[in-house]
Amino acid sequence: MIDILKDFKQIILYGPPGTGKTHLAEEIAEELTNKKDDNHGLVQFHPSYNYEDFVRGITVETADNAVRYVTKDKKFVEFCKKAQQAEDDKFVLIIDEINRADIASVFGELIYALEYRGNKKKPVSLPYPIEGDDKLTVPNNLYLIGTMNTADRSIGRLDYAIRRRFCFYQMLPDENFIKHERAIELFRAVATLFGRDVYKKEKDADYKILSPDYRWQDVLPGHTYFISKKHSNGAQKDAKKDAQEEVDDIAKQFTYQVWPLLMEYYQDGVLIEHPKSKLEDVIKEDIFNDEDVDLEKVKRFLKSGH
Repeated sequence: MIDILKDFKQIILYGPPGTGKTHLAEEIAEELTNKKDDNHGLVQFHPSYNYEDFVRGITVETADNAVRYVTKDKKFVEFCKKAQQAEDDKFVLIIDEINRADIASVFGELIYALEYRGNKKKPVSLPYPIEGDDKLTVPNNLYLIGTMNTADRSIGRLDYAIRRRFCFYQMLPDENFIKHERAIELFRAVATLFGRDVYKKEKDADYKILSPDYRWQDVLPGHTYFISKKHSNGAQKDAKKDAQEEVDDIAKQFTYQVWPLLMEYYQDGVLIEHPKSKLEDVIKEDIFNDEDVDLEKVKRFLKSGH
């Protein structure tokens, strides 16, 4: 992954929720910058995020009851300047949820600047000069990592000009990251609703309720929902206590994150049937209280078999 980023300078990690995109981006940033905190940073795009938030803009300041307008560099230009001042170091800027903003508008002339990185003969002109200087060249030692959630169709798509400047790395749900045996079963049960042939049997198709307008690769809840956040760091002090905490964490994540996401998918037409009956058929145990998942029953499910 780091070799890919070194070659292309800009990469977007894309996939459904819960596949560890941001976590991987942060790990790459730390390794590439030798864990120098000042050399890597993160911004998160959102629908109201704009060029003036990301590149350079005019801000309002007050002092001595007077209002003044000041042109200031924002995160991207700040990182460009830091990288230019330390050419032997590497710098990484993570753009989380990159497709939640109007990217063409946020990037503006940076689309051209990314094409001609390091070429001081082809700088771009920014609309807001500082001390008469409106030129910007993106240095070769600044790397960009974007993350993109493919499940949300309401957010902006990347236009082709942006796509040409980035390489793309798909991150899919992977049960190999899940260590708890019953959590793997729970993940597999959810996966069958999306058409994953996890059991390698014809019966898998009977449980599929994913709309033909969607692909499982874009919407299947990822493996991180089925991993205890406390347990994932590998530190173990009390085996019995750790096991209980692991069950509690996974049960809460399934009850308060996975199930609401499945219900949202059902309401939005991603899943064409209510997921309850299919899920019960697959796992062969009752984890529901009426139409909702019951936290204590999920805990019992995870504990059984151990």
